[in-house]
Amino acid sequence: WQLLYPNQKPQRISLPTYPFARERYWISTTSQKVWSGKVPKLHPLIDQIDFTLSLNQGVVFQKTFKSTDLIVKDYQVRHQPILPEVGYLEMAYAAGALVKQGLKLKLANMVWQQPLTVLEEKKKVQIVIQEKSEQLNYQIQSHEGNRLITHATGEIHAASTSSEQRISIEEIKARCTHHIEKEALYDSFKDNGIHYGAYFQGVSEVWGNAEEAFSRIELPEAFEQELQPYTFHPTLIDGALQTIAGIDDSLISSTGQPLLLFAVEKVEILQSLSVHGYAYVKAVGSQCFQIAILD
Repeated sequence: WQLLYPNQKPQRISLPTYPFARERYWISTTSQKVWSGKVPKLHPLIDQIDFTLSLNQGVVFQKTFKSTDLIVKDYQVRHQPILPEVGYLEMAYAAGALVKQGLKLKLANMVWQQPLTVLEEKKKVQIVIQEKSEQLNYQIQSHEGNRLITHATGEIHAASTSSEQRISIEEIKARCTHHIEKEALYDSFKDNGIHYGAYFQGVSEVWGNAEEAFSRIELPEAFEQELQPYTFHPTLIDGALQTIAGIDDSLISSTGQPLLLFAVEKVEILQSLSVHGYAYVKAVGSQCFQIAILD
């Protein structure tokens, strides 16, 4: 101490009697995570934007379906796994919502031109969005060799606020003349060439008559966690379409083929879907139906 401070000696202080906190404040030298090159999915039915194709065609989104995806694996027509019509609705709406973020939208004038079968291990699909006047037009396409196939087209519009509508469930059930249990319903579909796996068995029971039908629909417990990212969850929306079977002689077309969706005039959203609900179908013409999903 004398050698260190020969002239003026500083005051000494006592050291603490407890151990010093063993905390490090040096910059970490551990390796950081490196980007894997994988782009996060934009939506369960949309993988990414194809920037190259978007330079010439509008905004182009891509989705690669696998043969093991439940949305195609559990939906088979004549033993062929196909993308159900409700899948196109959700893809179109999700793509429109990504382009017009923050806007409430509705779908209109949808036409299905050719089924999308997923026979190989993977099938790449593109959703092309183009703006025209005050609406968006969409096409859902895939390639078969060098040939570009358009599977569905339609329009996306800004939607106005709609007032809440009320329908009496008890009055509908009172008008119905027959009742179909779940097992009998899906056996009937299977007998007519449409096989629904567990993912698409969302109808619990159906009541119907010659002009209208009513059903209880629900998202199976195993898939309840999927509800949030969807606007039109395939299980619930297809369950609403399946309710058409409750109307007398509506399951088979005049040619003896399974009755599949061909066109939709419009789809409006009043509020978000819930895990459990009801579907009400009313015939408004020859093989033409109006459908409402109720809570």
